[in-house]
Amino acid sequence: MTRDITEQRRAEKELTVSEQRYRRLFESAKDGILIIDAETGKIKNVNPYLIDMLGYSEDQFIEKSIWEIGPFKDTAANFDNFLKLQENEYIRYENMPLQTACGNSIAVEFVSNVYMVNDKKVIQCNIRNITDRKKAEKALMESENLYRTFIDASKDVIYIKDAELRYLIVNKAFSEYLNIQSHDVIGKTDFDLMPRYEAEACRVTDLKVLTDRSVVLTEGGLGEKLFETTKFPVMLSDEMTGVGAFIKDITERKLSEENLYYMSYHDSLTGLFNRRYMEEELVRQDIEANLPISIIMGDVNGLKLINDSFGHKVGDEILIRTAEIIKMGCRPNDIICRLSGDEFVVILPNTDESESEHIISNFNKILSNEDRNLLELSISFGYQTKNSPSENINETLREAENVLFRHKLYESRSMRNKAIGIIMNTLFEKSNRESQHSKRVSEICEIIADKMHCSKDNIQKIKTAGLLHDIGKIGIDENILNSSKDLTDEEWKEIIKHPEAAWRILSSSTEFSELANFVFEHHERWDGKGYPKGLKGNDIAVEARIIALADSYDAMTSERSYRKALSHEEAIKEIERCSGTQFDPEIVKVFLEAANDIILESK
Repeated sequence: MTRDITEQRRAEKELTVSEQRYRRLFESAKDGILIIDAETGKIKNVNPYLIDMLGYSEDQFIEKSIWEIGPFKDTAANFDNFLKLQENEYIRYENMPLQTACGNSIAVEFVSNVYMVNDKKVIQCNIRNITDRKKAEKALMESENLYRTFIDASKDVIYIKDAELRYLIVNKAFSEYLNIQSHDVIGKTDFDLMPRYEAEACRVTDLKVLTDRSVVLTEGGLGEKLFETTKFPVMLSDEMTGVGAFIKDITERKLSEENLYYMSYHDSLTGLFNRRYMEEELVRQDIEANLPISIIMGDVNGLKLINDSFGHKVGDEILIRTAEIIKMGCRPNDIICRLSGDEFVVILPNTDESESEHIISNFNKILSNEDRNLLELSISFGYQTKNSPSENINETLREAENVLFRHKLYESRSMRNKAIGIIMNTLFEKSNRESQHSKRVSEICEIIADKMHCSKDNIQKIKTAGLLHDIGKIGIDENILNSSKDLTDEEWKEIIKHPEAAWRILSSSTEFSELANFVFEHHERWDGKGYPKGLKGNDIAVEARIIALADSYDAMTSERSYRKALSHEEAIKEIERCSGTQFDPEIVKVFLEAANDIILESK
């Protein structure tokens, strides 16, 4: 009998090829594979990858129930679940912990399926090691948590939108900015969250980022707040780009910038423009359309004297008032600047000589109506006009300064001389004791100088110096001057500054400058132990030596709240005792000879 077995042989050959292919797949697979008898639960085959993964030998798997194998004990792959698998023919565990033969813990994805092989049910278990993936997922989650902590801690608004401009991520500041919870933002567009005109403006810049893949920087305000928005492309995947943004509140920064800009062109005391602005403005105004251009310069007379006598606070008040007077006398478009110290400049476009004189006249009228209870505010002015394009505007400024200087020579001298009298009157108003003391010292100085046969001119100088010898006390607090207690160290330091203050005040005036050194040295001693310079003997001006003795005698014989006055005789004995140490011995002799005249004068 002959049988055609061609088809049978072809089928057998195909089966062999199929089995070989399956075997190669089974042995080369990068997942662990178990083949289990579905009826008995016995393991029939195990691939090399699972053996390597778990560290058990093939013999430890074959013909064993899966729940008997070490790694699968007390796991989801136990007998109860085997029964469920028989019933459902499928079971899956996405993160099942297993322990290898050497004790290491790994995470696996476990999938079991039941299928038929030659009319017999078998179970194939695919076991994938997902330890590295889980580590990566954990690291990613930690990174995301760190990222979330970072963006939520930021005071700037941060968000990311997808390609359809729907919100994917928003931080805490975003929720606070819109006063809406983040879960109510995710998945929505700007049109769902804000007015249409704002949403449309956002959409325009978002589309530019998506289209041009460029960074877009914009500024905008909301109420009193100003924000700076930086938008940039974000790669969400290989094929998808979204939009990220940082929105920073720059209100304070802008205010600081504006303040810095203001301060760079304005005087902090008066609020007028400063020298820097004036120099730039001169260039801007120096065009033919503005001709004629006039420049007025003003200078406060005796400001240093005011500062030395009454303190810088009073001097500042004088400067502020000067600025107000100049503003009152100018027109709205005139440019007023304070250069520094006591100098002011006014730039007057389209203003000739006549109009400049009229403006200065306005200043003087306002000055004449000023309150003069304390000081007569005195300001010198000078001006110059540029009439031709060929003239140099800086020369115009210099000539205005020269004219001012010529006026100031006369006006400032007159003002300083008046100020000396005002200062003395102010001191006497602060302390009646100082008033009486200064007058008596002046009279005693006159008597001593006369007995020393000084000229009438010198007698008058010494008498005047005696009257002014404590003028430097004008800057001392009247509570110290009138104190009924012993002075503290700090109060005494203030008191001993008065000779230097007196020198600064008197030397500022031509009329009194010669007396400045007499007053400056009136607390020096014959033995060199005085102040402020520790001069000795004849190095001290004779006028100062006379004032020193007269000052001491009157101080000793005057009643003080903290001690009784000495009698004339007691004071004479003290002066005799200090002859040659505190006082010039020759002046002491003259003083003793004139003692009777002095006691009569004091009475």
